[in-house]
Amino acid sequence: MTRTFKLTGVLVDLDILVDAADPCAVDGTIALVENLELFLHVERVVPQVDVALYAAGRLDQRLLQWIGAMPAVRVLHVGDFDPVGLDEYRRVRAVLGERATLFVPERLAEYVRRFGKPELLVKSSAVLERVRRDPDPMIQAVLAILDVAGKGMEQEALLVELGPARLPK
Repeated sequence: MTRTFKLTGVLVDLDILVDAADPCAVDGTIALVENLELFLHVERVVPQVDVALYAAGRLDQRLLQWIGAMPAVRVLHVGDFDPVGLDEYRRVRAVLGERATLFVPERLAEYVRRFGKPELLVKSSAVLERVRRDPDPMIQAVLAILDVAGKGMEQEALLVELGPARLPK
């Protein structure tokens, strides 16, 4: 399988064979970035990660299982703030449990008000209902923001005004 990785400031394509017996592992935090534009600038939005992986929407299940087999890895899901992005975080969390965290910028409510799109909630209403049933407090906090604004937001909006982000503790 081919995946794009950002390593030491250089964008490269790597062909990797995902194998549970592979000794390659990450000891640190991996940012799973849903969209290419933010991935290309991830160090400016989420600078505290050790590795950023471009997920191209939904991360391949085999790659997710391989990451899940790394005992020391933590994953920061950096996805869109819409039903599909939150559902993808649920899928990541189902494999990684407490080692998975949802990236929520401090000014998310402001960004959603300014740059959100109502159609992101409307076109994924079935997914939204599934996500609403998840008790995860991070998901519920994001849903509260989306509900107030009546909009979802694509992660590229974070690039409009770049500011430092902090990993949740």
